[in-house]
Amino acid sequence: MADPYKFLSGLGQTHLIKSISILVNDDEDLLRFLFSKKDTVIRAPARCLIEEATRFSHADQLLVRVALDYWNRRGYARLGDMLSAWDHEHWVRFIHSLTTLQECKDDVMDQLQPPRKRKNHD
Repeated sequence: MADPYKFLSGLGQTHLIKSISILVNDDEDLLRFLFSKKDTVIRAPARCLIEEATRFSHADQLLVRVALDYWNRRGYARLGDMLSAWDHEHWVRFIHSLTTLQECKDDVMDQLQPPRKRKNHD
């Protein structure tokens, strides 16, 4: 899947970045880990970031996965893992980040959806 960020409107890009920043509590280390220094794009393929994140706490690994799910649906975060690893503050930030993402849902979510197959009515 191509990076959906580049197809978003300016408002959609702002909301997506803001949602991820809220999720990670504006943690500069996690934001630097996720994003390229030169441009606002994920710095490596999701599978590489997930593997590199194994050096983080389990809770932070899940933040990385959720951020990747927000970005391009490649984080494969699991609710069961989130329930076992996150404390109250993680959940508050997660819900706040979802609310922020929801504000621009149509723009962001359209870019994250897989292409629809056309039905042939011949």
